[in-house]
Amino acid sequence: MSQTIGRALENQNLMVNSTLEEIIERNIHVGFTAFGRSSGHRQPAHILKFPDIKSSFGLTGLLKFTSSGEFTCERSGIYLISVTVMACAESTDATYDIYKNNISLMQYYITQSGCNSGSGTLFIRLTVNDTVYVKTHSSIYYVYYNWSSNSILKIA
Repeated sequence: MSQTIGRALENQNLMVNSTLEEIIERNIHVGFTAFGRSSGHRQPAHILKFPDIKSSFGLTGLLKFTSSGEFTCERSGIYLISVTVMACAESTDATYDIYKNNISLMQYYITQSGCNSGSGTLFIRLTVNDTVYVKTHSSIYYVYYNWSSNSILKIA
C-alpha cells in the first residue's frame, strides 16, 4: 500500500515538474532588433543582412543571423516580425518578401522610383529550427542598410 502511495506521489511530482517547465518555457522572453551597417546595390533574390544587433534577449544563435540574415527559431511560439527597408529605385518597383522555411509569406512595397522606406509586419507561429529571412523580390536599386531594421519578438 505504501509503495502504491509512493508511486502515486512520484507520478504527481513528475506531472507538476513537467507543468512548471512548460510554464517557464512559455514565459521566457525572446527577441532582438537589428540594423544594417552599410549600403549597396542589391539584385533580386538577395537575402538582406542585419548584422548590427541593437538589443537582444533569450537567444544564443544570433551570430549565424548577423552573418547570413537568416533567423533560426530556438523556442517555439507566436512571433511578431517587423521589417523596414530603406531603398532607392529607378523606374521599377522595389519590393521585398519575408520568408519562412523558404516560402514567401508576404511581399512588401518600398517605392517605384526615388528613395523611400517600406515596412512589413507579420504575426506567425514558429517552431524550433524554423527559419525566417528577408529577401529582395524585385531589383532594388540601392539599399540603405543603416536605415533598415529587422525585429523579431516571441509574444506567446
